[in-house]
Amino acid sequence: MLPDQKQANLLLILLLSLLIIIIFELVAKLSLRTFLKDKITSENLKTEFEEIFIPPFEEKKPEEFRVFVYGGSTVQGVPLPKTGFVNQLQYQLHKVFDYKDVKVYNFGWAGFNSTRIRYLFNRTISQKPDLVIIYTGENEFIYPQLDYYLLVRAVTALKNRSDLAKIILSSAQSRNTQKPLSSQKFPAYGDNKFYVSLKMNIFQNNLLAITRAAKKSRIPLILAIPGHNIADWPPVKRETTENGVSISYQQGVQIARQLIDQRDYQMAKDWINYHLTQYPDDASLLFLKGTVLEKQGEPSYAYEIFQKAKDNDLVPWRTTTSHANFIKSLDDHKNVWVVDFAEVFRENSKDQLPGFNFFLDGTHPNKEGAYLIAKTLSDFIILEKLVYPEWLKDIKDPFPSQDLFKFMQITKEDDFFTFTKSAALALKIPLMNFDAAQYFIEKAEEIDNKNWETRAIKAAMSHLKGDDQKTMVLLKEAEKLKGAALSQQETESIPYLSEILEYQP
Repeated sequence: MLPDQKQANLLLILLLSLLIIIIFELVAKLSLRTFLKDKITSENLKTEFEEIFIPPFEEKKPEEFRVFVYGGSTVQGVPLPKTGFVNQLQYQLHKVFDYKDVKVYNFGWAGFNSTRIRYLFNRTISQKPDLVIIYTGENEFIYPQLDYYLLVRAVTALKNRSDLAKIILSSAQSRNTQKPLSSQKFPAYGDNKFYVSLKMNIFQNNLLAITRAAKKSRIPLILAIPGHNIADWPPVKRETTENGVSISYQQGVQIARQLIDQRDYQMAKDWINYHLTQYPDDASLLFLKGTVLEKQGEPSYAYEIFQKAKDNDLVPWRTTTSHANFIKSLDDHKNVWVVDFAEVFRENSKDQLPGFNFFLDGTHPNKEGAYLIAKTLSDFIILEKLVYPEWLKDIKDPFPSQDLFKFMQITKEDDFFTFTKSAALALKIPLMNFDAAQYFIEKAEEIDNKNWETRAIKAAMSHLKGDDQKTMVLLKEAEKLKGAALSQQETESIPYLSEILEYQP
């Protein structure tokens, strides 16, 4: 075939491809203006960047010192922002700097990973913060998609210019709106080393871009390494994921737990070590081994094993050692500072094993844990002189924790809300932590044992255990205590409750 003919054929293919795209685009445009008009709208078709709300800013006053804090649900303050560390930080900074004009802006939201934080950072950096704090690394695996920053921006731009892209995106989103069921299995992200490496690459690129932008704008940046509950919060159970589970493995884990409950620690240790020869990186077995070592009085060794269990979690929502090491590598002590809260929590915990003493679950701090974060940041800002120099001349003592909680008017009702929400969260897939749910239900009932919500959560627990009769008894008790049938909103606030009512005889 002659070169000219090859070029002509290639040109023809390109023209035909372009024609097909134009036809599809015209069909899509017609569809969106007719039978898809009410199904696909700008409101229900937003990319992850367009879903981010950026509040309006007031003009910055000359004497104002602005602190921007970015992150996920820990920054937001889940389950109760009032007691979260950002709100506590606002109170502490006001106190230590003698109530000068400090404004702490909370840019945290549940589920935010480094990609969303990078977008929000880029959109708000023009508002002239005097200090930026980023607390991230916990949600890098919460979304299955590989959300490269430039790719998400490109998809957003394409969607806003192409009706065909709108229909394709709507189709993709509809497949992700299924209501979670108790029988649902979760992808075992942590078992796919190639996927994990890609996610790590995204995380590194995002933090590098943020640090470059902060340096360029000459804004001091504190990167926080999140702390976690490693001693009292087990990794995701293998049976709640899509990974297959052998009968021998299930029996081995069950027997090990029974031996620990019976305080037969040496037998439990032998049993766990035997199964670790078959499953050397299994997070659940490693966690049980760490528990035995803690009970046997070997906290340092237990810490190492708990850390390994966290890093091998099949759904690694807690910050891994790899993420933490990369964050540490960005510390230049001139423009970027790193605060390792994993170490802060360790140093302040009994036997240096952080657990429910500072955490509500695996990641979210309780009010005492939030206090430790806020006070550490306040002390660090003073130590590194990251405020106006004249402010450092008259530093006041920070609030002690109980004085701060009293000043913030944190009530028993706030504690009750926190405990019930933590119990409900502990039941969600893929967590399924019955011990934690029971622990927080008991703490909630110590405050109020006549509340319908605790009974409803207990009903969800009974449902998950397969006790249908007890489930219905508890539901009836919940409605009796409430004095009315549960509303749709109340039903959706507790995991699997709508599922229970749907199949109620």
